[in-house]
Amino acid sequence: WSVVDVPVQVHNASRPVQVVPRVVTIRVRGPREARTASVADFEASIDVNARHAGQVDLPVHVVAPARVGVVGVEPAQVHVRIR
Repeated sequence: WSVVDVPVQVHNASRPVQVVPRVVTIRVRGPREARTASVADFEASIDVNARHAGQVDLPVHVVAPARVGVVGVEPAQVHVRIR
């Protein structure tokens, strides 16, 4: 199944950061009882540590609840602009 509109969190930002898109869709698998998990149970994030001002595409890292496996993330990368 898929979890849609998971916000992308920005970690280690020391400057203003713009992320496009701001949300991702996570494709997951797991036992039937895990399907009650909500968007709030997932974390999608990027790490901009040690990045300088400019534009870059960064991979999205996902943390899912216990017993839920991540099959894929769409998009797998987001475009980041660091000011």
